[in-house]
Amino acid sequence: MATTIQSGRSNSPKLTADVASRAEVYGGRGLVFDGTVDYLDCGYINDFAVTNNVSVSLWFNASGIQNFDCFFSQRADANNILKAWYHGNVIVFETKEGGTKAGRMISWTPDSSWHHIVFSFDTSGTIADSKVQIYFDGELPTQTNIGGYGNAGCTESFRIGSANNADYFTGKMSDFKVFKTDSPITEAQVQELYLKPEQSAPSA
Repeated sequence: MATTIQSGRSNSPKLTADVASRAEVYGGRGLVFDGTVDYLDCGYINDFAVTNNVSVSLWFNASGIQNFDCFFSQRADANNILKAWYHGNVIVFETKEGGTKAGRMISWTPDSSWHHIVFSFDTSGTIADSKVQIYFDGELPTQTNIGGYGNAGCTESFRIGSANNADYFTGKMSDFKVFKTDSPITEAQVQELYLKPEQSAPSA
């Protein structure tokens, strides 16, 4: 299953972010989030759950990003959550399954360039930090286990650019894709998404 969040729906009642050009990324359109009230509410996505192998692929440009700014989030309940956010020159992907927290973070210093990032969660076996991966610009950088960091507040809807009616994202996002797969996404598939963002899903 691959779901692409289409941009350009300025008349959608759930779209609260401005649509803007982002020609730097293979042409097309993206979303600009003001860090104050903007977000995209996609409703609850049943397949985007800690019980599935899920991945999120997106491009972003966020030179003015602020601490706790959220890329995306969704919760089934207080004990089952997926959330990606920024704080203090690190990007964090946090999961919570059955009340057990896990996740990883990578170092990133904000700049004015567009970057591709993939957040991946492997649901096999027992939940652990090692089940979480963050790919950055087609590569797997050094990952730091968060050990149950704990910034898990968010709403039940799948939201892009917000969590829990707070932590609004400051910057731009584009080519946002959500995947549910039989096995975790591979590095080769991530590189294909990085090199060919116009594809809805990797061919492998």
